Amino acid sequence: MRKRGTALLLMLVLLGGSSIAYAQNLPPLILQGSQTPPPSGGNPPPPSPAPGTNPPPEPNQPPVSTNMPQNLLANIPRAVQTAEIVLKYIHPGKVWLVRGPQGETVLKGAILYQGVALDTIRFDPMTGNTIPCGYNPRVPNASVSIELVKRKLCEVIKGLKIAPGVEYREPEACMIIPIIHEFKIVAHIKIYQDGIHVVPDYIVTQEMNAYGK
Repeated sequence: MRKRGTALLLMLVLLGGSSIAYAQNLPPLILQGSQTPPPSGGNPPPPSPAPGTNPPPEPNQPPVSTNMPQNLLANIPRAVQTAEIVLKYIHPGKVWLVRGPQGETVLKGAILYQGVALDTIRFDPMTGNTIPCGYNPRVPNASVSIELVKRKLCEVIKGLKIAPGVEYREPEACMIIPIIHEFKIVAHIKIYQDGIHVVPDYIVTQEMNAYGK
């Protein structure tokens, strides 16, 4: 009996260790404020890299260089692969309703990765179906409930796919990978120009915390 208990305990330890190690291999997030320069004092900063090169980022930290890397194009396949991994660990966030610029109803739910919002998926206020990015049904009020959209969001996440292509945004120094649901681009994942780090949307996170249900 004691041997069986010891074997079970050893199995749980091994499984737990494997889960932790696997979780540590997930694409890291760029933390808010991590691109700001270090405060004065303390340890001296590391030496500057040679011109035209970019040092590898520290864990959970983006590269300090803001110059476009020479190997940006080579990082595109890696960025798509990173987005595909991230998509497997996306989970639904809160759902909320706001007014658009012309008074229209905007109904959206957040998609989260490691507890931080990456983007929102918008829903038709009349039917609760997903709508493509850029399309805003001009209806004054929603005919579907927040609870229904919450259930829809959970179902939608299961059917999301990554589009095998990227767009580059220089102000954010990141690559934008579209997320598709039923032939519609409904959201995006932002991957830093190194093709490894995930860029959260902290504005969406703040809006979700303020209005989400």
